[in-house]
Amino acid sequence: MAFLLLGFALVMVGASGIRPCNLAFGADQFNPNTKSGKRGINSFFNWYFFTLTFAVMVSLTAVVYVQSNVSWAIGLLIPAMIMLISCAFFFLGTNIYVKVKPEGSPLTSVVQVFVVAAKKRRLVLPEQPWLTLFNYMPPKSINSKRPYT
Repeated sequence: MAFLLLGFALVMVGASGIRPCNLAFGADQFNPNTKSGKRGINSFFNWYFFTLTFAVMVSLTAVVYVQSNVSWAIGLLIPAMIMLISCAFFFLGTNIYVKVKPEGSPLTSVVQVFVVAAKKRRLVLPEQPWLTLFNYMPPKSINSKRPYT
Protein backbone atom coordinates (compact mmCIF):
# COMPACT_ATOMS: atom_id res chain seq x y z
CA MET A 1 0.00 0.00 0.00
CA ALA A 2 2.88 2.36 0.78
CA PHE A 3 4.39 1.67 -2.66
CA LEU A 4 1.04 2.43 -4.33
CA LEU A 5 0.60 5.67 -2.39
CA LEU A 6 4.18 6.70 -3.20
CA GLY A 7 3.44 6.09 -6.88
CA PHE A 8 0.31 8.23 -6.70
CA ALA A 9 2.25 10.98 -4.93
CA LEU A 10 4.97 10.96 -7.59
CA VAL A 11 2.38 11.08 -10.39
CA MET A 12 0.68 13.98 -8.64
CA VAL A 13 3.94 15.93 -8.27
CA GLY A 14 4.98 15.22 -11.86
CA ALA A 15 1.60 16.15 -13.34
CA SER A 16 1.32 19.33 -11.29
CA GLY A 17 4.79 20.37 -12.41
CA ILE A 18 4.32 19.78 -16.14
CA ARG A 19 0.68 20.43 -17.02
CA PRO A 20 0.51 24.14 -16.16
CA CYS A 21 3.87 24.72 -17.83
CA ASN A 22 2.89 23.09 -21.14
CA LEU A 23 0.37 25.78 -22.04
CA ALA A 24 2.56 28.70 -20.96
CA PHE A 25 5.64 27.30 -22.73
CA GLY A 26 3.67 26.66 -25.91
CA ALA A 27 2.10 30.12 -25.90
CA ASP A 28 5.55 31.71 -25.42
CA GLN A 29 6.59 30.34 -28.81
CA PHE A 30 4.39 32.92 -30.57
CA ASN A 31 4.58 36.71 -30.64
CA PRO A 32 1.16 38.00 -29.48
CA ASN A 33 1.89 41.46 -30.95
CA THR A 34 1.66 40.23 -34.54
CA LYS A 35 -1.35 38.98 -36.44
CA SER A 36 0.34 35.69 -37.32
CA GLY A 37 1.41 35.29 -33.69
CA LYS A 38 -2.17 35.70 -32.48
CA ARG A 39 -3.34 33.12 -35.04
CA GLY A 40 -0.51 30.84 -33.97
CA ILE A 41 -1.52 31.05 -30.30
CA ASN A 42 -5.14 30.25 -31.15
CA SER A 43 -4.04 27.36 -33.33
CA PHE A 44 -1.71 26.10 -30.62
CA PHE A 45 -4.48 25.98 -28.02
CA ASN A 46 -6.86 24.28 -30.46
CA TRP A 47 -4.30 21.62 -31.35
CA TYR A 48 -3.19 21.20 -27.74
CA PHE A 49 -6.66 20.41 -26.46
CA PHE A 50 -7.48 18.30 -29.53
CA THR A 51 -4.40 16.12 -29.05
CA LEU A 52 -4.98 15.94 -25.29
CA THR A 53 -8.54 14.70 -25.84
CA PHE A 54 -7.43 12.33 -28.60
CA ALA A 55 -4.70 10.90 -26.37
CA VAL A 56 -7.20 10.27 -23.59
CA MET A 57 -9.56 8.53 -26.02
CA VAL A 58 -6.76 6.33 -27.38
CA SER A 59 -5.48 5.46 -23.93
CA LEU A 60 -8.95 4.56 -22.73
CA THR A 61 -9.72 2.38 -25.75
CA ALA A 62 -6.74 1.04 -27.65
CA VAL A 63 -4.29 0.66 -24.77
CA VAL A 64 -6.91 -0.90 -22.50
CA TYR A 65 -7.92 -3.25 -25.32
CA VAL A 66 -4.29 -4.32 -25.80
CA GLN A 67 -3.83 -4.82 -22.07
CA SER A 68 -7.04 -6.84 -21.78
CA ASN A 69 -6.76 -8.97 -24.91
CA VAL A 70 -3.11 -9.14 -25.94
CA SER A 71 -0.64 -8.56 -23.13
CA TRP A 72 -0.14 -6.31 -20.15
CA ALA A 73 3.52 -5.92 -21.06
CA ILE A 74 2.71 -4.65 -24.56
CA GLY A 75 -0.08 -2.47 -23.16
CA LEU A 76 2.41 -0.81 -20.82
CA LEU A 77 5.10 -0.64 -23.51
CA ILE A 78 2.93 1.43 -25.87
CA PRO A 79 2.63 4.53 -23.63
CA ALA A 80 6.24 4.16 -22.51
CA MET A 81 7.46 4.21 -26.12
CA ILE A 82 5.22 7.14 -27.01
CA MET A 83 6.60 9.04 -24.02
CA LEU A 84 10.16 8.19 -25.05
CA ILE A 85 9.52 9.45 -28.59
CA SER A 86 7.90 12.67 -27.32
CA CYS A 87 10.85 13.30 -24.96
CA ALA A 88 13.29 12.74 -27.85
CA PHE A 89 11.41 15.27 -30.03
CA PHE A 90 11.32 17.76 -27.16
CA PHE A 91 15.06 17.55 -26.50
CA LEU A 92 15.94 17.59 -30.21
CA GLY A 93 14.06 20.89 -30.58
CA THR A 94 15.56 22.70 -27.58
CA ASN A 95 17.79 24.85 -29.80
CA ILE A 96 14.83 26.40 -31.65
CA TYR A 97 12.50 27.06 -28.69
CA VAL A 98 11.85 30.57 -27.45
CA LYS A 99 12.88 30.66 -23.80
CA VAL A 100 11.54 33.60 -21.81
CA LYS A 101 13.76 34.55 -18.90
CA PRO A 102 11.93 34.76 -15.56
CA GLU A 103 11.68 38.16 -13.90
CA GLY A 104 11.05 38.80 -10.26
CA SER A 105 10.15 36.28 -7.61
CA PRO A 106 7.27 33.80 -7.96
CA LEU A 107 6.73 34.02 -4.20
CA THR A 108 5.91 37.73 -4.51
CA SER A 109 2.86 37.02 -6.66
CA VAL A 110 1.71 34.25 -4.29
CA VAL A 111 1.95 36.63 -1.33
CA GLN A 112 0.11 39.29 -3.36
CA VAL A 113 -2.78 36.88 -3.90
CA PHE A 114 -3.11 36.24 -0.17
CA VAL A 115 -2.90 39.96 0.66
CA VAL A 116 -5.57 40.89 -1.90
CA ALA A 117 -7.79 38.01 -0.75
CA ALA A 118 -7.50 39.22 2.85
CA LYS A 119 -8.29 42.81 1.84
CA LYS A 120 -11.33 41.82 -0.22
CA ARG A 121 -12.79 39.21 2.13
CA ARG A 122 -15.75 41.46 3.01
CA LEU A 123 -16.31 42.79 -0.51
CA VAL A 124 -20.00 43.09 -1.39
CA LEU A 125 -20.87 41.64 -4.78
CA PRO A 126 -22.98 43.67 -7.24
CA GLU A 127 -26.63 42.76 -7.69
CA GLN A 128 -26.00 41.38 -11.18
CA PRO A 129 -22.43 40.08 -11.14
CA TRP A 130 -22.75 38.37 -14.52
CA LEU A 131 -22.95 41.80 -16.16
CA THR A 132 -19.84 43.32 -14.61
CA LEU A 133 -17.36 40.80 -13.24
CA PHE A 134 -16.42 38.64 -16.18
CA ASN A 135 -15.50 41.27 -18.78
CA TYR A 136 -14.32 44.04 -16.50
CA MET A 137 -10.81 45.40 -17.00
CA PRO A 138 -9.81 48.16 -14.54
CA PRO A 139 -8.46 51.29 -16.24
CA LYS A 140 -5.11 51.09 -14.40
CA SER A 141 -4.74 47.32 -14.75
CA ILE A 142 -1.25 45.87 -14.96
CA ASN A 143 -2.41 42.43 -16.10
CA SER A 144 -0.84 42.80 -19.51
CA LYS A 145 2.41 44.08 -17.98
CA ARG A 146 2.95 41.29 -15.45
CA PRO A 147 6.55 40.01 -15.49
CA TYR A 148 7.28 36.37 -16.23
CA THR A 149 8.04 34.49 -13.01
